[in-house]
Amino acid sequence: MATILFPRKGDRLRASSVFFQAMRVAASGIGVMSGMAPTRASVSSIAVASGTYRNGNTPGSYGGGSLTSIPAATAGMLRFDLIVFDVSDATLKRVAGSEDTPPIISDFLETTIPQPPELASASQILLGVSRVSSSGIEAVAYGHYATDSIANMIMELPSPSPASAAVQFGATTRLLARKTSGAGAGEECTLSEILDFIGSAARGDILYRGASAWLRLAKGTAGYVLSQGANDPAWSSDPIIAALTTRGDLLYRGVSAPERLAKGAAGQALVQGANDPAWVTRTFDVGFTFGDGSAVIVESSAVEYRIPIACKIVAARLRETNDVSGSITFSLAKRTYAGTWGGAIDSWTINNNTKLEETGLNIAVDAGDYLSIWASSITAVKHILCSLTFEAT
Repeated sequence: MATILFPRKGDRLRASSVFFQAMRVAASGIGVMSGMAPTRASVSSIAVASGTYRNGNTPGSYGGGSLTSIPAATAGMLRFDLIVFDVSDATLKRVAGSEDTPPIISDFLETTIPQPPELASASQILLGVSRVSSSGIEAVAYGHYATDSIANMIMELPSPSPASAAVQFGATTRLLARKTSGAGAGEECTLSEILDFIGSAARGDILYRGASAWLRLAKGTAGYVLSQGANDPAWSSDPIIAALTTRGDLLYRGVSAPERLAKGAAGQALVQGANDPAWVTRTFDVGFTFGDGSAVIVESSAVEYRIPIACKIVAARLRETNDVSGSITFSLAKRTYAGTWGGAIDSWTINNNTKLEETGLNIAVDAGDYLSIWASSITAVKHILCSLTFEAT
C-alpha cells in the first residue's frame, strides 16, 4: 500500500502535521540507519554528515553534503525550513516554510506561528528543522532539542535485515525469498525452490561451484559420464564404451592405459600371456594305436574313442613307431552315442613308407560323438599310431 502523508493542509487534524508525515515515511521503511545529522555551518548554510539510509529493503550510503545560500527572513519574522533527504534521487533538499510574525520572537518549536511546511513526497526523510530569522540561522541553543537553531528530527531505522524472531514461518525447512516473478513481498521457499533460482532447472541437472558463483550443469546425454576438467566438471562420452566397439570385446589394462581386446573366434580360450591376455585356439590330439611291434598288424583292427567337447578335426598324422617301412590304410567313421556307424568319412594311406601327415582338414565333431578308426590293406607294419589333431569350437 502506498504511504499516505496524513494529515495535510485542509485536514481538521493539523497540529504538528510534519511530524506525523515523517513517522509515516519511517513506518514505510524509508529513513536513516546511521549518521546524516544536520548542523549549522553558517548563517546561510547547513551541513549534513555522512551516513547510511534505507529505501524499503534497499540500503544506501550518503557521503555527506550541505545546503547553501539559505535566505534570511524578513525583519520581525521567522521561517521554519525542513532539511530532507530524498531517496528518489538521493539528494539533500530544503523545503522552505512561509514567513510570519510569531507571538514570541525568541521561541522555536514551541510557537504555532509560523507553522513549518509539509513534506513534499513520501520519498523524503526528515532530517531536521531550521529556525531562520532576519539574522539567518543563528548560533542559538533552544532547550535540549536544538543546537544553533537546528532541531535534529532523525528517527533512526534498523537494518533492513530483520531479527530472526521477527520472521514467522508456516513450516519447517523453509527460507525467506521471492519466487514469484517480479517485485513483491518475501515468500516461504523450500531449498529445492531456492536451488531452482540457478538457471532453468531440469531433472538430472547438477549444481557445482564455478569461478565466482554456484552454477548449473545441465544433464548430459544418456550413457555419458561425469568427468573433471581443469576446473569445472563436464559430461563426456564414456571412454570404456567408446573403446569397446564390438559385441564380445573385453577391456584390460595395457602398458599405460585401458585397452580393447577384440572378441575372439568361436571356441577360442582367453589365456594370460607374459603381460597381456589373448585369445588362443584350443587344440588337443587323440592317438589311435595299432599293433604291439612284435608282429605285422592283422586286417580289420579297429580303435574307438568318445570325444567330450564340440570340436573339429584339422589334421591327421600316421607313423610306424619302429620305422618299419610298409603300407596301411586307416578309415574314419563317426556316430552319436545312440547312433549307428555309417561309412568312412575320411581315410589316410601310407604306401611303402613310415609316416604321413595331412593338414587343413575340417571335420566337425559334436560333443559326445564317438570316432572309430580301422586299419586295412596292411603290409609289413607292426606298430603304428594314427594321431588326430582337434580344435575346440
